[in-house]
Amino acid sequence: MQSVAEHLEKIKAEFEKQRQILASQGEKVYIVNAGNMNHGKSSMFNSLLDKEAFKTEDIRTTVTCDEAPYRDNVIFVDTPGIGATAADDATAAEAYKKANLILFVHNPSVGELHAPEVDQIKKLIKLFPENADFWKRFCLVLTYKETDKEQSLDTIQQHITDRIFKEFKVKDFPVFRISNTRYQKGRSENKKVLVDKSGVLELRSYIDGCLEALKKDSMALQVQRLTKLKEETCREINNLKNNVEHRKTTKQNHLEKQGQSILTTIGMYAKQERDFQAKSRSISSNLSAIKYERDKLKKRWENERY
Repeated sequence: MQSVAEHLEKIKAEFEKQRQILASQGEKVYIVNAGNMNHGKSSMFNSLLDKEAFKTEDIRTTVTCDEAPYRDNVIFVDTPGIGATAADDATAAEAYKKANLILFVHNPSVGELHAPEVDQIKKLIKLFPENADFWKRFCLVLTYKETDKEQSLDTIQQHITDRIFKEFKVKDFPVFRISNTRYQKGRSENKKVLVDKSGVLELRSYIDGCLEALKKDSMALQVQRLTKLKEETCREINNLKNNVEHRKTTKQNHLEKQGQSILTTIGMYAKQERDFQAKSRSISSNLSAIKYERDKLKKRWENERY
């Protein structure tokens, strides 16, 4: 079992680790993807970069947070899919903690947002400072545009935005529909029509348009995150202190109850001893009386005999 001192050292080490991560960011801007495994997160970044910077296969390949430069001091971070393993979730969380912009990727072929995706958005919100205006740093990207008709996509997109509004009471965030397949085929075959229909250019244009503002408030966001980190660390230390005091009080109360129980038992034994002594005295008195009467009878009998 972990001691209090060990627990405190662990809290301090985690604080220092996160502080150093924030300090190392400098003026960098991190654009991080999120969403289910195999929904096209890695392919999206490859399209935006116009190169195969991240692995893309039908099996689970992204198990770490891989990075690739997009512009000067702008980094794309490719994260593992939702819920593959607890370790993957923890790895992705480290990337979200330094994100300036979240590209949340969803494949509309599976329908609207599923519960794990909604839960992940909730976790993402908690990782940002309250005054960081999360929804201005959130972008929804619907992939595999080529597999659905526009009317069907309209319906699915409406269901998704309605669900987000129901859960979070927001609807003012950008939504893009892209086809990585069309874009990459258009690029490889020099077919401008496919590239234009892919939606990737619109997404890239949006990101580029955000960069100036993201760079300007990058340091402010880091300060907000450092403040949040300090508050969370202090809260954790206070919780540890309160737990120690609670255990101490509980143990003290337990000892007091044990002491009271012992005293009660001792008192009970003392009463039993007093009762026993009283009975003993009563018996002794009765025995003396009986002996006296016996001696009288014996003396009388002897007198009558002679």
